[in-house]
Amino acid sequence: SDRVNNQSGTSKPTQLTDFSFSMFLSSIKAGGVHLKPAETVDKTLSAAELQRTEPDSDNSEELTAYFFQAGVDKWYNQLKECTFKSDFVLLLPDEVNSIIRNWKALKDATKENSSIPPTKHIPDQLNSLVERIDNSIQTHFHASSTLSAQGKVFIKLSSRSPKDSKTILKRASERYEKIDTSKYTLNDRLSLFSELMLKCSCVSSGKEAVTIMLDSCRIAEDLMAAYSEDDHVLKYNVSIVVRGWDSRISPKCEFRGFVIDRKLTCIGQYWHHLRFPELDDIKEQVGKDCLEFFETLKEHLPVPNAMLDFAWLGPGKVILIEVNPLADGLGSFRGSTGLFGYEEDVLQGKASFEVRLCTKEAQKHELQYVMDPEWRKILLVDQEK
Repeated sequence: SDRVNNQSGTSKPTQLTDFSFSMFLSSIKAGGVHLKPAETVDKTLSAAELQRTEPDSDNSEELTAYFFQAGVDKWYNQLKECTFKSDFVLLLPDEVNSIIRNWKALKDATKENSSIPPTKHIPDQLNSLVERIDNSIQTHFHASSTLSAQGKVFIKLSSRSPKDSKTILKRASERYEKIDTSKYTLNDRLSLFSELMLKCSCVSSGKEAVTIMLDSCRIAEDLMAAYSEDDHVLKYNVSIVVRGWDSRISPKCEFRGFVIDRKLTCIGQYWHHLRFPELDDIKEQVGKDCLEFFETLKEHLPVPNAMLDFAWLGPGKVILIEVNPLADGLGSFRGSTGLFGYEEDVLQGKASFEVRLCTKEAQKHELQYVMDPEWRKILLVDQEK
């Protein structure tokens, strides 16, 4: 799924996925810039990097438009039978402006090298938005006929989700600290915390939904790209998507497929830093099912080149989680491509279809300089004592 911050360390690889979208747009206005070749790095990356898929290029508005072209609102009506039940909540320009201003105020109030704090207050200007999301949940996600847990939803923009929310991180951290992980391997800890981050993304009210959006850099970046502060209008259509919560989704069942010219070229674990030995025996089945599933939806994709996030729930059971745009400089770095390199022949459709799994457990030395600092404090602290 379009699932999370700046890395620190003396030997980290170049991470253009950390390049602020707002800075990217500012550079465009300052003068002509050019696409750079995609850089690939053969290192296991953090869940934080894995979850970041914003535009990573010094390119023009054309690439930004391509980014928004893959939004849920562009494909849901054609593919609703393949994905989670969803409802769309209108996001008004004044509300977008309020969220942006709130984010900028949070950043201004945060000391350099410090983390943005979790949301403590929702601006009054967003009260109507809270009510509209509440109404969506009550109207569309309380019926017993839905596959999702009643009243439980996942909230996102039509572009990306707030998976980097500080509120979500705080909730997951609090749950994690209550579990005795003293005998866990690093892989066990990573798996557990990744699972908790997913579970803590679930909300059941408009207040919860807006809370996690307010402290998400991803949400702020996307809205700053879509909104014109000069004209106070949305340059690109962006809305809030309320999606039915499915408790069957876990890191183990998520896969990312790569599409070039509407052809599914390869599939890899979405959470590519996690080792699940039990996946080895079902690898071929996952590939077969995803290929067959793809044939039912390929003609309805909003973009020809994309990263599709799938949930494999058993033989013949595949759900489309998300459609992410793919281009040189847009989702083309290892934080997004995971077990594949963007320029690899297999991803580009120049070699036979392939399914890749994580084949070994990640070690501390592979993670300590590329893992999100906050994740590192939580997951590596015991190993650093």
